[in-house]
Amino acid sequence: DEPTEAVRAIKVAEEIMYHRLNELKRRDAVMYNGNDIYLIIDELAVLMQTAKAKVLEPLSNIMRLGRATKVHVIGATQNPSRSRGGGLPAEIVQNATAAVALRCRSAIESRQIIGVSGAEKLPDIHGFGKYWNATGIHDVVIPMTSDNELNARINYWMQQKPVRNKTNLKGFWKWLWN
Repeated sequence: DEPTEAVRAIKVAEEIMYHRLNELKRRDAVMYNGNDIYLIIDELAVLMQTAKAKVLEPLSNIMRLGRATKVHVIGATQNPSRSRGGGLPAEIVQNATAAVALRCRSAIESRQIIGVSGAEKLPDIHGFGKYWNATGIHDVVIPMTSDNELNARINYWMQQKPVRNKTNLKGFWKWLWN
């Protein structure tokens, strides 16, 4: 069940983040010195509809505190509109440090993603987008990654550390704690 696995992965990432925060307190440091962890969530709005009660708080915590511990969230959704019951809660949107809007259907959707209209006027060509971060809004062209190349990258990273028990996500990620 995908939502159950996603909930478990988010909670493990939150545990890792808190473990790293405790290390920072012991070392009196500002930034964790270790591997970056990326929590990639496809169809974040759907996850919010199906498991919001279980993931909203841990995900908000990661987005708020994760930068200092090198735990990052990359979320994607095809429907940012809040008016249709989908979309993202304010706790998630407010803690985002960057966003990319590809061609949108309306100026309203563009504003929901990057805070201004304009993404609805992008060319209908793959990869053209508007990138928002603390420095402003920038036009970007996002390169295409084929399914074969993506699968090769995933397989490469899966081979780096053996997975002894796939049902135990904490065990799977335990090597990141060191």
